[in-house]
Amino acid sequence: MNKFKINKWFKPGLYTTMDKFSVVFLGFVSFFILARVLSKNDFGVWVLFMSLTSILETLREGFIKQPLIAFLTAPTNRDQTGSASFFLNLVYSLIISILILLVSYPLQAFWNAEPLSYLLKVYSITNLLFVPFSHFEYLQQSKMDFKGIFFSHFTRALIPTLLILVAVLFDFDLQLTMLANISLLGVLLGALVSWYFGSFYRHSFVKLSWVSVKQMIGFGKYSLGTNLGSLIMRNIDSWMLGKMISTESVAIYNPAIRISNLVEIPTLTIANLVFPKMAENFGKHGKDINARLYEKSVALLLGLMIPGAMFVFFFSDWIVLVIAGSKYVESGYILKITAFYMIFIPFMRQFGILLDASRRPEINFLFIIGTTLMNLVTMYLFIEAFGIVGAAFATLITYTFRFVAQQIILKGMFEISLVNIFRLIIKYYIRIWALITQRIKTKIESKAK
Repeated sequence: MNKFKINKWFKPGLYTTMDKFSVVFLGFVSFFILARVLSKNDFGVWVLFMSLTSILETLREGFIKQPLIAFLTAPTNRDQTGSASFFLNLVYSLIISILILLVSYPLQAFWNAEPLSYLLKVYSITNLLFVPFSHFEYLQQSKMDFKGIFFSHFTRALIPTLLILVAVLFDFDLQLTMLANISLLGVLLGALVSWYFGSFYRHSFVKLSWVSVKQMIGFGKYSLGTNLGSLIMRNIDSWMLGKMISTESVAIYNPAIRISNLVEIPTLTIANLVFPKMAENFGKHGKDINARLYEKSVALLLGLMIPGAMFVFFFSDWIVLVIAGSKYVESGYILKITAFYMIFIPFMRQFGILLDASRRPEINFLFIIGTTLMNLVTMYLFIEAFGIVGAAFATLITYTFRFVAQQIILKGMFEISLVNIFRLIIKYYIRIWALITQRIKTKIESKAK
């Protein structure tokens, strides 16, 4: 039985880890090269563009993926749920593409960031390709099958990375407009891969059930708002730096954020695995088993992230120099600050996963809106007072407040104990140490014979 459970979690865990690592790694390779071949102004424009498009993609996850997975794991009509989800996905994408076309030039003028308008117009087409891409991806995730998700994401990320490598190898001028067009091609090819693997879990498209549509909107409006607030909180630093100082300040600030994202890979991996399981558990066993799963997953994440955060803190200047180059040495001190608030990320992400899986997305939504407004105010005050580094301090203060408030809510709703989490971390470290010492002892004894 134990072997069955281990195998059941191991394969999905392996593929989702490969997925997150490959996407972050390819993004890191692109960043490593672009930071050196683009001017600070062009690099800053690309960072702004990527932050905007990542918001739109994450909003889709909140409005479409969260309710789809929540209702597919419940005993409902699969065909009706899938058809309603695809319909909402299509409507969402059409509205967003129209809005992108309307605001593309005003945003370029706001940040004085040419050719941002062209990049966004290309993305308005890319955005429509995400309808089949994402729908078949979510069907796979609802069944905890991450093999196709890995290959589709890898394909999407590989295409623009190859263009960047070719540009460097053959020494031709790399334009932002070319990058946007190639990224569109990457999404198209990724959508084909997603369709191939997702077709194994396809559903029939039936007459639209407005009851199902209303249910998904009722759930999705909160998870959409939650994701929107989270993304604003994660990107408001770059946006405000771009407006209050310059696009070059965004380029200086960005290496610290990129590097800290590497340490966050375990959090993204566990979140993808835990949400479908929590949604299933809620329908079958109630909230208690999810509370224990929260404690175990957060403890595991912290156990993995604490050593990485410590390494980043003590070697921040060297890391920035090696990864981003001498142009961005100022980012070293910023990276020290981000190393502190990395530790809060597992708590924050799993908090949202637990509430969404427990059909209480409205609590997470209200909480995120409040802390996002707090971050907006602190960000303005600290950038005004301290410049670029003020953005990092403002984020650290907001994350600290958010962590304390979340623990109070979790204690009251689920009887989750912070003490239990740290006890589990210690147990994990003791087990790892015992495994290491046992292996060393075994090798020494085998050599002695």
